[in-house]
Amino acid sequence: MSASAITLETLDEIESIALTGVTTTAAIESLGLKRDSFYYALQRLNVDRKRFDRVEIFKRRLEPYLDALTNTTMTARAVAAELNCSYAYLIKILKQLGVKLNKGAAVSLTKAQHLASKYSVIHQYILTKGGTVPDALRAVGLPTHLQKPCRKYLRSIDFPYDEYRYAFREYGHWTILPCIAKQSAHKGYDLLVKARCNLCGTTYEEVSFNNLQTGASTCCKSCGHGRKVEYEVRCLEDGRTWTSIHDWIRCIDTEDYSEQKLRRQVRSEGGAVVDDYHYVATETKRYRSAQREPALAEVS
Repeated sequence: MSASAITLETLDEIESIALTGVTTTAAIESLGLKRDSFYYALQRLNVDRKRFDRVEIFKRRLEPYLDALTNTTMTARAVAAELNCSYAYLIKILKQLGVKLNKGAAVSLTKAQHLASKYSVIHQYILTKGGTVPDALRAVGLPTHLQKPCRKYLRSIDFPYDEYRYAFREYGHWTILPCIAKQSAHKGYDLLVKARCNLCGTTYEEVSFNNLQTGASTCCKSCGHGRKVEYEVRCLEDGRTWTSIHDWIRCIDTEDYSEQKLRRQVRSEGGAVVDDYHYVATETKRYRSAQREPALAEVS
């Protein structure tokens, strides 16, 4: 194409190609033009050569990123990577434009982005499955010595990770909900947690954590009364029979045993061994509201 054939539309096309990041020379050659013809056409059409200057082209490419730089939503290095230029060259152009960067905010932003990319998976794990920070680190395959920076990240996003220490654990028909466990004032060393009874859906603010762990409580009192089951206990050695667990406990020597533990064992395992005697429990009566519950181990 000769210089006389170059029009203003051709120059606009060259400019649009140069704004994509290629040099002006490469944009001219992509249209099959020669540099001498291009610059002759600029004189003929009375177009300022600065319009195609490399620095001016770069400044126009930089304009969409100025707000992000001044608001510190993007760092200068991130913008340099987007524009495919060096960090030093970008800083030089910003100085020419009179743009000042808040370096402290940019550094803080970079650190925050780094923490978020590394520890957001810990946040999601604790939010959905509960547990402590070390538990979550081990679960996702990270070393536990990262607890300090991980907690720093969780605090930076105002996430109350302490409330999820026991959250979502299930004991019987109980599910512990996110809460700060409180010290019990009546049962020695015991914690009170917030839990939901899955049978009726009722949430209780103070449930004994020890009772949940030991199996002493498997549901709320309202559901437990409606799920009462009666057992008959029989001794395999001598054939003696008791019509209830209560009568059996009264007749045997329980001095060296915990009565409450024996009751739970008979209900959950179907029997117990006391002083080398084997006792087997058989269900004899189940209230109508409990007939849909299949397992003896689930009885409160």
